[in-house]
Amino acid sequence: VLRICCVAFMLKPSFQLPQRSSIMWKAPSLPYVKFNMDASHNSAFNAACGGLFWDSRASFLGAFACNLGQQSMLFSELSATILTIAFAHEKG
Repeated sequence: VLRICCVAFMLKPSFQLPQRSSIMWKAPSLPYVKFNMDASHNSAFNAACGGLFWDSRASFLGAFACNLGQQSMLFSELSATILTIAFAHEKG
């Protein structure tokens, strides 16, 4: 099957392991806050989003998570953005 797919799509499979790279999280400089947000949905369009907030000392400031019901990916991402801004505004 792999050979048929490779020929059909003119692919050259690679069985080499990718190089490992270290990715380090860095705290923001004063007086900034760092946030990480994400949204997702499954094949039935059940959507959710959430976010995390950290200060310049890498101290956890808060988080949110929200079940959005059946929605599109665009709605999920926009909801994550709006809720992140609202959460940040509420916390000052």
